[in-house]
Amino acid sequence: MTLSQVRSESHATSLEATLAALVDPVRAGKVLYSGASNSRAYRLMKALALSDRNGWSRFVSLQPQYNLLVRTIEREHFALCSEEGIGIITWSPLAAGMLTGKITRDRRPPESRLAVRDMPFYRFYFNERAFGIVDVLVAAARDAGSTPAQLALAWQLAKPEVTSVIVGARSVAQLEDNLGATGVDVPESIMARLEEATRLDPEYPGAFIDFIQAWLGNR
Repeated sequence: MTLSQVRSESHATSLEATLAALVDPVRAGKVLYSGASNSRAYRLMKALALSDRNGWSRFVSLQPQYNLLVRTIEREHFALCSEEGIGIITWSPLAAGMLTGKITRDRRPPESRLAVRDMPFYRFYFNERAFGIVDVLVAAARDAGSTPAQLALAWQLAKPEVTSVIVGARSVAQLEDNLGATGVDVPESIMARLEEATRLDPEYPGAFIDFIQAWLGNR
């Protein structure tokens, strides 16, 4: 499958113009499928609606950031993609190496992405919450008989909403370690530990809707 990843969040070009520009390449067979990357949920839904309205080929995938440290797409994107038949192909599943366990509070390997790329975005990983999650992951991986990276990937691959992950291995050894995730069967108890340590805080409107539905269900 060939994917044309479109940065649909750019407002310099209208969403309609972006989608229309993909019609001819898809019809000509030069692009088999098109997908969006880093899109807000409402923009992705708008793109799907515009495609349906105009008879254009729809996006078939979404490429978002997703890992044990950044789970925010679960708020809206998971449900949207499941209901609309959109595959989720995640990037940074190991949080630029944070979830390998090799990066600690006091040590940042010089060859790591977090050391090589001085990006403000990465600084969000360096906080006590993130390192607390890594501590839980390392201990859980030990109990599961896997490496932290394998468990972090296996946790994600166990999500029915996730179609695949994009790994960023920089060596054969890293690639082999990442591929080993496909053979890791995460016990429910360990899955629960990871879920609890990384869960999203309740937020409106989802938390309010969930409360009302639970309240109505208990009446």
